[in-house]
Amino acid sequence: MTFSTLSLLVGVCLLIGPVSAFGAGDVPNDSNLDGHVWRHGDIANLLLKLPISFVTNYAFTKLELKQVYFGNWLRDYSQVIDYKPLSYLPEPVLRAIISVLAFKKFGFATDEFEVTHEVLGVYRPEEHIDNPREWGGKMSASELHNLDGRLRSTVSDAEFDIDPQTGMKNYIAKESDPLNTSSGYVRRQLLACIREGRDAYQLKKESPTKALVYLGAALHTLEDFAAHSNYVELALMKQGVEAFPLVGDGCKVTVPGSGLQVPPLVTGTYGMLDILQSLLGEVDDKTSHKEQGELDEITKNIPQPQELNRLFMAVKTALGPLSAASSTRELKNDLQSSMDSAADAQQHPSKYDPAQSNNQPNDLWTAIAPMFRFHDQLAKFMLEHEEEFKIPILSEAKKEIEKSIDGLTYKFLAFFIQPAVKVMRIAVKSSKETVEIQDRELQAYVDIWGPDALGSDPSHSVLSKDHYSNVLNPVAGRVSLALINYATQKVVRAWEDSSLDPNSVINSILAGFHHPYFMNESSEVQKQMYSAVTSWWQTRTEGKKQFLRRVLAKEGVHANQNNPVVSAAEFGNDVGSGWSFLEPLPTTKQRPPKSIESDTIKLIEQAGQLIKDTFNQIEQGKVKLSNTVGQGVDTAGHALDDFSNSVTNTAATVVGNALGQGGQQVVQQLSNLGDQATNEVNQFVNNPACYVNQGGQQVVQQASTVADQATNEVNQFVNNPTGYLDNAFRGLGGGRFGL
Repeated sequence: MTFSTLSLLVGVCLLIGPVSAFGAGDVPNDSNLDGHVWRHGDIANLLLKLPISFVTNYAFTKLELKQVYFGNWLRDYSQVIDYKPLSYLPEPVLRAIISVLAFKKFGFATDEFEVTHEVLGVYRPEEHIDNPREWGGKMSASELHNLDGRLRSTVSDAEFDIDPQTGMKNYIAKESDPLNTSSGYVRRQLLACIREGRDAYQLKKESPTKALVYLGAALHTLEDFAAHSNYVELALMKQGVEAFPLVGDGCKVTVPGSGLQVPPLVTGTYGMLDILQSLLGEVDDKTSHKEQGELDEITKNIPQPQELNRLFMAVKTALGPLSAASSTRELKNDLQSSMDSAADAQQHPSKYDPAQSNNQPNDLWTAIAPMFRFHDQLAKFMLEHEEEFKIPILSEAKKEIEKSIDGLTYKFLAFFIQPAVKVMRIAVKSSKETVEIQDRELQAYVDIWGPDALGSDPSHSVLSKDHYSNVLNPVAGRVSLALINYATQKVVRAWEDSSLDPNSVINSILAGFHHPYFMNESSEVQKQMYSAVTSWWQTRTEGKKQFLRRVLAKEGVHANQNNPVVSAAEFGNDVGSGWSFLEPLPTTKQRPPKSIESDTIKLIEQAGQLIKDTFNQIEQGKVKLSNTVGQGVDTAGHALDDFSNSVTNTAATVVGNALGQGGQQVVQQLSNLGDQATNEVNQFVNNPACYVNQGGQQVVQQASTVADQATNEVNQFVNNPTGYLDNAFRGLGGGRFGL
């Protein structure tokens, strides 16, 4: 789509009223916790400060960050594709719901943001460094395989042994054995990432899109290392802090060379509870206000059929003047397909209800795919031209377009997946209850609290630092930042330097999976991660250190005193936030924005303001076009379609219908005048060079003249509606409307 073509849509979309959209975010920017606590999305923001190329020193763009975080985010939501939810709903339906959640989060759903069967995957413990003990419950390997062949079917006892060479559980990083390790998963993702990145670099592509999604998947697991393990507790112990390491007092491993007996590095069981709770909304962080679950966020936006129809007609009307532009044909086709699907769903609601026997899982995908394409073509264009849209009139136009198109898209998707969401809520709740029961049963015989206990399989809920409430969330976030800072720079250099051996690069990154007491002093990433903990501890006040020692001791952790945080004040004024603890980051610069012709900018700025001023006279309440507003959206849309097809043959009928609706003459008159403006602007679109050579003023002048005529017509109606309508009736034979 060219900017000239979109400029027409900008002007028309200014006339469509705003519609509420979903909210999104990680730690809110205006929260007093921003920069103090961390989630995956907050950690990923570091990439905006890193180069995506050491040749150009261009920083990652916001779109590229979205692509990386998309790969990261999917690893969390793949946990929904697990044996319990799959017992209720087929994978395509679960994936369709996740695609809507992804669209809500990222604003895109096609191309590199498409939630495919392959990209989403299924729940695999190694992707999150989860302890896989008792995974699968009482289901047999064949039963799990029948649900989805990608699910883990067996768990080996060898996975839970402690590697004496590393001090860590085997399932974390012992790749020498045929085990499903987290390091093995990261290696596969980074190998694919480096391969795709090098291909993009050789082909001189603007952005290594596929590589970014693989990078995000790998970063997710790297980030989970500090949050899902007892690494921070062990690093604090090494500094003399008596932090309980979440394993039994009698569970020890010998450090090679020194003979020192220390607790092993372990992770927790049943980590998928977090995502299930997020979907249901039953548990929230103490540091944030209570929010609905993500499934509730979808269903609360379900529109009535009449509302959806009005939204469709409003957007279709906005596209009406662009019917001659070839670059908008796909847009109009996708919109029409979506309208047809909505009509079909209203007539045959059981077709999209997974609880009905005649439901086909792929019908849902067929219905929602055109709307995804329609939205994304417009949204990506505006993101690519973000800098140009900062011009005041364009900025306002962009907001109006986003509100209108997003509103239609969100409500359309909610309308379609409502039946599936009802079933999914039951499935997720059942899955959560099953996992909680299994967790309690496991903890009943895995003792980590008693004197000389030997347990080494703590629960994720006890060990995890994912939540704001945990006092170690800030320092775990710092460790993760150090690791992804190191990993990302290594990967980018490997994209551009084909002489670097990919496995050697990856080995240096995977060295980050380490036990603090088993550190290799020659490993830069290990030193940076450990330094993130030491610098954090050293900057605590003495009062804060005393508090931390108390709540991190075994008794404090057992009493859940290590989860007291309710505000940033709990961290103390001496908290080190942001990226300041990292080593000096590489110098970066912003990529030059894609250019927009200055004449086009002037055209949109002037014509857009004229259009807005004209229609504001109606919006300000100077005249109550109640019938037009209440009944006339569909009529106005049909009128525009009729005019674009045959003005001569249909104008008289349309005018008569409009008058019967009470005030539709105004809409029709503005439609006629709008056609004149469209013709002039289309001349500019089809031959911009000619207009530029002539100073580019003809279009603006024509637009100004037409807008003045429209304003005059509206003013006449406002000042004397009865006289205006009388004149309109007398003009049907060839007067005012030129028939």
